[in-house]
This record gives sequence, structure tokens and C-alpha cells, in this order.
Amino acid sequence: MLAISEKYHTIGLVINHLSNISGISINITMTGKEKLYFLLMAIEDARDITPSGHPLLIDPTNTLNRKYSDTELSQLLIKLEKDEKVLMMLKVPITTQLSRDEFKPYESSIDGCWYIKLLPSFDGYFDKIQHEPEYFEFTGKKPAKALKEEIAEQALRPTGFTPKSVLPVITSAEEVIKNFSPQNYQFVLKVIRGILSLIDFSPDGKVAYQLQSPHGQQLINERRLLDRLSQMGLLSHYGEDGIFGIVTLGNINIEILKKVESGLTTLVRPTINPIPPIAMPEQSDNAIYEPVKQPKSKPTETMLLPKEWSFNLTIKQPVIEKSGVPVFTFRTDWSNKVRYFDCLWNNFGQRVSYQNLYEYKRTQKYPTEKGVIWRTNKRIRDEINDLRSDPGFEKLPFCIETSKGCILTFDPKKNCR
Repeated sequence: MLAISEKYHTIGLVINHLSNISGISINITMTGKEKLYFLLMAIEDARDITPSGHPLLIDPTNTLNRKYSDTELSQLLIKLEKDEKVLMMLKVPITTQLSRDEFKPYESSIDGCWYIKLLPSFDGYFDKIQHEPEYFEFTGKKPAKALKEEIAEQALRPTGFTPKSVLPVITSAEEVIKNFSPQNYQFVLKVIRGILSLIDFSPDGKVAYQLQSPHGQQLINERRLLDRLSQMGLLSHYGEDGIFGIVTLGNINIEILKKVESGLTTLVRPTINPIPPIAMPEQSDNAIYEPVKQPKSKPTETMLLPKEWSFNLTIKQPVIEKSGVPVFTFRTDWSNKVRYFDCLWNNFGQRVSYQNLYEYKRTQKYPTEKGVIWRTNKRIRDEINDLRSDPGFEKLPFCIETSKGCILTFDPKKNCR
């Protein structure tokens, strides 16, 4: 049974005992908010025991201890799906489906369970709920993230800190840039841009930053970079959700980070190698001059994703946006295409191996058998080719190459190979 306050726990033991010996469903009287809290805790518990990639099963009898009428549970799940947009209902008990018209479009479940899928926004929503005073009164426990916040704040406080103090600015933009070597400028710039892009959506000063790197050394480096920025006093690091790779950040020094972004943008700006002078051959008065053909000098470029473009994964159907306006929507049955494109987007301008694409945001490992490797790579190429041949995607100024891995680039003229 889920942990609730001592008052409700004691009553619950008595009622559950009466329910067990009588076979009668008896509910604790809860307020509307308390019913929401209890359901969210049940969903969180169900997630802890559900294998990755499987839907969560919510059983009104066993999971929820028969604490809800069919109407109450239906309304709460509709609210979480339609209003809060933190989950998707996949299957609905057939008895509920037959009695309520709004559930007819969903699949039926004959076992009486609700089948749901959590969206990435669920954790931020549940964290916000856990900080409500009524939630603390109902559960009798402090949310784990609140404890992490206190520890993070204390680590950044100078000696003699008082509640009215602010985090000390211990560095300048120039000093921040000096902490990184030139070969890492682009990586640092990508992370800082990712943080700054979330500021407008942070009414309380905190942002939910999703790690951008695929599994491996890059992901380790990204986590260490966030820790380093925290140590410099540029932000507070409140901890990471290990399932979706979402890090909660706060106390962000926007002014300094914008200066760092501007400085790094200047440093990684594309440069063009000078073209050597044309060699002028010796010639007589009657000689016909033919200039020596010089090989074309290729510019040395650092690929940067234009600021106005973004890839939004936080909604039911992921979209590519330009200046906040959706320009391409991924279909709901494109799970692999979305995952591969997300990996390429987060490694924009860099060639990503088939192994990194295959293992991105999944626990299954890349195969090692020679024949299986070839088939796996071909399936990835087929998915990518299917995406880039889509009429809507073809109109976008993006190219995806699939030779020796994949690379996503920006090309307004669409001169893709």
C-alpha cells in the first residue's frame, strides 16, 4: 500500500482489515486533491516495477485498493492526459468503454486494467505536485528532490550565508571560456545554448534540461560540464531523473551565460582558408597564356544549428519547429525514426555511428555478429531513408547522410548527397 500520512495510514489499516474479512469494498473519504495525489503515487509505484518499453498497468482493485469510483478514475486520467499532457491512455477497461462515449476511440482491455504510457513531462509535473503543502500533509514525507535542492544550495553558499543572500558570482565570461580547450568550444556552446533556450519557459527560475548526448563518453562529459558550471556559481544543479535524462537546474546566471555564448560563437565561427595566388608561367611575346588551374580550397567549417530551429519532444507527437512554429510533425508510429533523429539532432554536424544510433535511449546493446550487424545497419538506414524521403521532411533545409554512420546538416539549398 502506498505511503500516506499517519492519520490516513491508521484508518487505512482498519478499513483494509474490514474489507478483507467482509469482502466489501470500503473507501477512505478523500478530497479531490488527495485522490489526485494517491493516483500519482500509484502511477509512480507502477513505473518502478514495469520493464522499460512496456505500458504501465493501473488496476483499480489491486493498484488503487478500490478507492475510486469508475467516474472518478476516468475523470482523473482524462485530466492527466488532456489538460496536463503528462500521460497517454493506451487501453481502457471494456466496461468503462461501453458506458462512456469519450473512451470509444481507445483500445479495449478485458482484464479491467488501464494501460497508460508516461510522457517526459510527467516527472516535472509530479515534482511540482510534491512541493505543494497539501501533498506533504497528505503523505507525511518530504519529496526526495526537495532534499537534493537543499544539498545543492548549501554546496554553493559562501561562509556566513543568510537566507536573503544570493549566489556569489565567482567568475566572468572570459574566465569561464579559459576553463575549456578550443576543441571543446562547440560542445560547451551546444550545452549553454540548450540551457538558455529554456529560460522563457521557467516562471519559477528552474528549468528541466534534457541531456543531449548519446550514451557513452559524450554523455559523461555533458554531466561533468553541468557540475562544473554549478561549481563556478553559474547555476544550481538539483539532480537528474535517471529514466529520461532530465536535469533540474536553477539560479541560472543568465547574464554571464549569454556572454559566454556570444564569446564562444565568435571563437567557433567558420573560417575560410585563403586561396593561394595563381602561378604565372614565364612566357614569350608570342606565347598563348593559359592560367594554371588551382585545386578548389574547401572552407573549414564548424557546424552550428541555427538558433531559430528546435526539435520538441515534450508533446504527444514530436515536432520540428522554426521560431516556435511547428513545420514538421512526426507520426505517432515513428518511434525509431524519432529516436534516431533525436540522436542526430543532439549531435548536429557530427557523424554518429550506427552503434550509437542503435543504443541511443535504449538498454539493448548493439549486436556483435557480423551478419546481424549488417542487417541492423540496413534497418537503421531504411528508417532514416524513409524519413528523409517524406514529402514534408524534403521541404526542410536539413540533410541526412547515411554513409559510415549518419550525419545531420543544415543546407538551405538542399544539396544533399
